Amino acid sequence: MRQWISWFWKFRVPAFFVLIGLCFTLVLSVMLDNDPFVQKPTPGSFSVVLYGDRADRWVPLNMGLRQACDELGWTAPVVVLAPPTGPEEQIRLLQRELTGGVQGLIVAATDSEAVRSFLAEQAAPRTPIVMVETGAGTDWPAIRADDERMGEELADQLAAAGVTEATLLQTHLYRDSVRLRYDAFVRRARALGIALTEWSLSMADADMAPSIAESLQNQPARNLVAFSTEALECTIDALQTVSLPPALYGIGHSDKIIASLDQGLIDGLCCQNEYKIGYLAVMRLAGEMGAVPPADPVWVEFRYINRANMYDSDIQRSIFPIIQ
Repeated sequence: MRQWISWFWKFRVPAFFVLIGLCFTLVLSVMLDNDPFVQKPTPGSFSVVLYGDRADRWVPLNMGLRQACDELGWTAPVVVLAPPTGPEEQIRLLQRELTGGVQGLIVAATDSEAVRSFLAEQAAPRTPIVMVETGAGTDWPAIRADDERMGEELADQLAAAGVTEATLLQTHLYRDSVRLRYDAFVRRARALGIALTEWSLSMADADMAPSIAESLQNQPARNLVAFSTEALECTIDALQTVSLPPALYGIGHSDKIIASLDQGLIDGLCCQNEYKIGYLAVMRLAGEMGAVPPADPVWVEFRYINRANMYDSDIQRSIFPIIQ
């Protein structure tokens, strides 16, 4: 009997206290939403889904994204591009990423309303999503410049240059950024006394340059204004096929656009700092994912650029990402 009691106290009592400790640990873990038996996902696992068919369109943004990932110790994800043929392909890519259990998304919406409707229905409420360059409703933060201010600044610069009439390329208005720029420009230009003509271009980007060239042949214009990178690039192509090209102004950023500005094919443009957009988007997503303290929303800066100032030191940081 004494041996049995001795054995009980030697083994069962310590086991009892171990069991109590384990139960306490499990209860505390559940309270903290930290299940010790569930393997946690790798920090910084997120996807980037943009629009377009050329990776060079997003080089500055991608450089900013990678810089932020380096600082966070994250592996930079592969940037996925959805062809500019409508929202269906981008929605399919977003569905693939969400189904795969991605922890966060950075998205440039090819169609703001279509992407908003999809994400509102399909994305889990706790999935961190950050929009870049253009928004998709008010449920998710958008890292970009103040599009209305860019539209107003562009109108002010045209008036300062003595422009009294302008032809506007009405395209890509299904992106809220382009719509905001366009509407703000129209309001300010009319207030400044600039006479406006609107050309509605609803075709695919691949057909836009020939259509602009044909319109210029049939209805010559003195000043053209484009409000998206794609519209600016298509207009550049079109102007090289006409004998008397008009002055070209716009809002956008790509290597092709900056080279055309330097060559005199573009007279002036508003350009946002896309390197900073990429950097701040990752940092904002990291805040949403709990990796860093949440950041307050800020507008990314933009500049009005022409051949006279494009090599100023402060402007070079906006248009040449290597100088950040």
